[in-house]
Amino acid sequence: MTREEVINATIDTYMNLQRIKKANGDHDNPELDYQIKGVIFKLASFYFILNPIPHTVWI
Repeated sequence: MTREEVINATIDTYMNLQRIKKANGDHDNPELDYQIKGVIFKLASFYFILNPIPHTVWI
C-alpha cells in the first residue's frame, strides 16, 4: 500500500468507529474508546491532528 492508501484506510476506520460510537448512544464501551484512541494516534503519526483532539485521548 502507498502512504496515501494507508492514510485513507485509517481515516475510513476512524469514520466507521465514530459512526459506531454515535449509534451506541450513552452506552459505555471501553474497547471502542480504546480503538478510537489508537486510530487517533495513528493519524497523528501521519501529521493529521484532529482538532479539537477528544479529551479521552489523554485519559
